[in-house]
Amino acid sequence: MVFIKLILSVYLAARLVDCLVVLEPISTLYLPYMYDEHDHGVYGLGKNAAEQLAYDDAAKLVYVVGDSAIHIIDVADTDNPTIIYHANTDRIATDVEICGDYVAITKGATHKVTPGNLYIYNRYDRSGVWNPIEDIQVGALPDMLHFTKDCSTIVVANEGEPGKSPDSWDIIDPEGTISIISLSPPASTIRTADFTSFNNRKQKYLEAGVRAPLLGQFPNISTSFSQNMEPEYIAFNEKQTTAYVTLQENNAIAEVDITSARVKEIHPLGFKNHRIHALDASDRDGEINIQTWPILGMYQPDAVVSVTIGRNEYLAIANEGDAMEIKFEFGEPWEEVMDGKDFYDDDLISSSVSDELKNALGDTSKLGRLGFSKVDNKTDKYDTFYSYGGRSFSVVRTKNMKMVYDSGSEMEDINEASYPTIFNMNGNFYDPAATPESMKDTRSDNKGPEPESLSHGQVNGKDILFIGQERMSTIILYHIYEQNGKFQADFESVYRPGKIDQTFHSLYQSRQYGDGDPEDLKFVPGTENTDPMLIVSGTVSGTLSLYKVLDK
Repeated sequence: MVFIKLILSVYLAARLVDCLVVLEPISTLYLPYMYDEHDHGVYGLGKNAAEQLAYDDAAKLVYVVGDSAIHIIDVADTDNPTIIYHANTDRIATDVEICGDYVAITKGATHKVTPGNLYIYNRYDRSGVWNPIEDIQVGALPDMLHFTKDCSTIVVANEGEPGKSPDSWDIIDPEGTISIISLSPPASTIRTADFTSFNNRKQKYLEAGVRAPLLGQFPNISTSFSQNMEPEYIAFNEKQTTAYVTLQENNAIAEVDITSARVKEIHPLGFKNHRIHALDASDRDGEINIQTWPILGMYQPDAVVSVTIGRNEYLAIANEGDAMEIKFEFGEPWEEVMDGKDFYDDDLISSSVSDELKNALGDTSKLGRLGFSKVDNKTDKYDTFYSYGGRSFSVVRTKNMKMVYDSGSEMEDINEASYPTIFNMNGNFYDPAATPESMKDTRSDNKGPEPESLSHGQVNGKDILFIGQERMSTIILYHIYEQNGKFQADFESVYRPGKIDQTFHSLYQSRQYGDGDPEDLKFVPGTENTDPMLIVSGTVSGTLSLYKVLDK
């Protein structure tokens, strides 16, 4: 294992010195998270000022939505992006996209268990007035929207997370659904695809690895198999006839027929073998310690993008990881996660488990701090342990929905080689004394770097995949291609803006924070006169950043 890590370190070091496609910063704009009664911008760290973005190439405008405000930014002068429109929002805006003459924004409801809304706008005309031309009710907690290429259809993923009823203390788990809207403002039509047809076949899917963590947990809460499905992110096939929707908490991808508005299939993603693929599992071992363990990881992707290479269509997925929880009005919340040491202390480990694994689960410097599922493979005693998130990106071939590639431990290896003093850090902006370096290793026991955002583009004929990591706020670039009919991915470069030697609050005040939590990435192709560009929204930092993408 030591020899393998040495070889990998040498390879990564060589790539870092002789990298090919890289990011070069152009500018960063810090955005207010809201505006006061005098229309003055109010700034703050960790206020989710920049959650998602959309780019209008013709007008050189970027639309940015956050929890409390919407901004439109002129980026014609990329060195000096300028806010030309802003407005507070009555509810949290979750996504924004542009296509043709339309801009679409999704918002959750005041009570997340009730239906949210999709708002349709015309493109901003710089008049100072910008109002929706249509308001369409969709499902509970709309999380992401996606236009078809011809701008005639919008698909919305409605996550349907459980929460408190607006009318009582009861907990409601709404159906996770996919809304399919045929655009014709102000009289667009909507159809809904749901998962109810899978309820009478649930055992087949549970046995195949589709997760339904709330199923059977609460006798007084309705949580069917279909209610457990939580749509997250969307990608289309080349023909724009199929939507592939990540079901993050369910460790699966749904295949949705857009024409018939029907969920055709749910594809489980399987589990990552950490006997082969190493991870740093503890925040209490005093060092970076990426090693193998006899446990399994759940991929649980957030973002997904579709990529066509040669004659094959692929889905690239960012394996962030996420767990279900229920917050009650009174008492402690319910979580599906339990630390390894709790299994050990509560005598929940099967006698069939090796002494080595059992002792590691009881040791906080090994697996004792790592979060595992207490609902998967549930029996009186546990013999298999499932951790959250793949700490990687994977690639699935759409022809058979089989995984053909996973980056293994390479992301943590890259982070160790590139930014060892902030490896697996947690951006703890609640502690006024915390610095990026003081938070080193604090996320190793909890999903590690959490790759969450993706974008894809071509740079000098190369297919480049951009992957944003939530915790360390780095962006990793890979060259993806086929060789002898087999999918391949080569690490190109990694970039993290911002300094690390001051407190998070000092870095924010001095505007040297970087892109804290790069939640959304948008690739802009180059022209004869301009370089390709990557636009990044930093949710925690409340930033919009522009980067050149250079092939060196």
